[in-house]
Amino acid sequence: KTETKKPPPLKTETKKLPPQAESPAVVKEEDGMLVLQVPFQDLYDNATEAGDADAQYWLGRMFESGLEEDGEDLVVPDANQAAGLYAAAAKGGHAKAACALGTLYAAHNDPDKAAEAFLQAVELGNLEAVSRLGLLYADAGHAEEALSLFTQAAEGGDALGQSQMATYLAAGKGGLKTDLPTAAALFTAAAEAGEPSAHTGLGRLYESGFGKVKADPAKAAEHYRQGAEGGDTDGAAEYA
Repeated sequence: KTETKKPPPLKTETKKLPPQAESPAVVKEEDGMLVLQVPFQDLYDNATEAGDADAQYWLGRMFESGLEEDGEDLVVPDANQAAGLYAAAAKGGHAKAACALGTLYAAHNDPDKAAEAFLQAVELGNLEAVSRLGLLYADAGHAEEALSLFTQAAEGGDALGQSQMATYLAAGKGGLKTDLPTAAALFTAAAEAGEPSAHTGLGRLYESGFGKVKADPAKAAEHYRQGAEGGDTDGAAEYA
C-alpha cells in the first residue's frame, strides 16, 4: 500500500516578494475564477507596500492557486506566500483572509493552527469559518459538536453548513433522525449557492431515490459531475 505524502507545514512569515512586471490583475471572482481587472502592479504595491488588507487577501488567493495570463505564469503557486499574505490581511481585520488561512492550515494537516485562524474569522463575522470549525470537530470524531456548528452556520445561510447539515440528516448522524426530503432541500439550496459537496450529496440521493422521488441515474451523474468540477473529491470519485 502506497502511503500518501503529507504536505509540508506552512510558514506565515512573509518574505520579500520578487519584482513583478506590470500586468492586468485581479480584484474580483466569477464562477470560482479570479478575473483580471486592474493593473497587477497596483494590487501588488497595495498589498506589499501600503499594507491594504483586501489587496493582501487577493494576492494571497493568487499565490495559493497561481495565475496564468496568455498561457504564461503571472503568479507561481506558493502556499507559504499565500499563508503569509492571509495572516497579514487577517491581522488587519479581513474575515475572509482569516478563513482562507485556516483552510490552508487544515489542508496542510495542522488542525490546531487551522482552528485558531477559523476562530479569528468567526470573531470577524465569517460564517464559512463556523462550518470549517465543524469539519475539524467532525474529523476528530465529535459528531454532535460538529452538528451544532453546522446548524449555526446553516441557519445563517452558509452553503457549506447547509451541505454538511444535509449530510447528517441523510445519514441520521449526530443524534438526528434520518430525513431525506429535508436533506435534499438543504443540499439543493447549498448547490444553488455553488457548494460542490452539495452536488455530490444530491447525486447520492438521486442515485438511490429518496422520499417520493425515484432513482434518477442521469440526474445523479450530472450532480456528481458538478461536484467533481467544483473540486469535491467525493464527487470526483463518484463521477469517475
